[in-house]
Amino acid sequence: MVPTGAKQRPKSKGPADFFASVPRPFVVAHRGDSARYPENTLASIQGAIAAQAPMAEVDLALSRDRKILLLHDETLDRTTDGTGASWEQDWADLSRLDAGGWFGPKFLGEPLPLLSQLLALAQGKIRLNLEIKPDTFEQGGERFLADLMAQLEQAKMLDQVLVSSFSAPCLLALQGRPQVPPLSYLSEGPLDRPSWELLETIDAWGFHTEVGAVSAADAEELKGRGRCYLAYTAADSQQARSLFALGVDGVFANDPHLLKPASTTA
Repeated sequence: MVPTGAKQRPKSKGPADFFASVPRPFVVAHRGDSARYPENTLASIQGAIAAQAPMAEVDLALSRDRKILLLHDETLDRTTDGTGASWEQDWADLSRLDAGGWFGPKFLGEPLPLLSQLLALAQGKIRLNLEIKPDTFEQGGERFLADLMAQLEQAKMLDQVLVSSFSAPCLLALQGRPQVPPLSYLSEGPLDRPSWELLETIDAWGFHTEVGAVSAADAEELKGRGRCYLAYTAADSQQARSLFALGVDGVFANDPHLLKPASTTA
């Protein structure tokens, strides 16, 4: 909960309509439909589209030659047949990696996708939550953000994308740009004074925190100020329902099908 005496401001006049047509509570496909497909691949995004998830969350990374791609970990080892960090290798080499075989034989040969490929697939079909890891921002800096915004503008996706990060400097840098999509702050804890001050400064669309930090008090505070409250990552429908009862607007889940019955409750 926000501490007593925190600066009061009117409700955000930011992009309140980003989810206006989506009934709450809702389910976000975490790294796509990562229960059925290898995470952060076009296959997992297509699965999320097929599940009619309102939004798919993915993680952005950089290659050495500054291509923006999808990858969660700091290294390639867990989810590809490559090794090392993506920013130590050129896209020509990364594009030849297998990003599906680790998940199952039928996904052997599934490639790492570029952001541009993701945008082409998702346009008009599903909203995207693009998460920028602190390491990605540190590696790419303002030039990375400029490249990201240019791709979103070229694809006409600024109104279909939410950008989130644990990095306050990243979010502040985005907020300072002439055109910016909705922003959310990622946290591992409850809403506190520094978090709230950042939400106000960047006129955030939302606050995302891990399931163990969710509280009804924070839900009331955030909704009273026009912010959305999301929790990651719900393991099953029972946990999702418990989080919805506390007042979260949505949950991230690996399996959008598993939680869909709970998410459609008005």
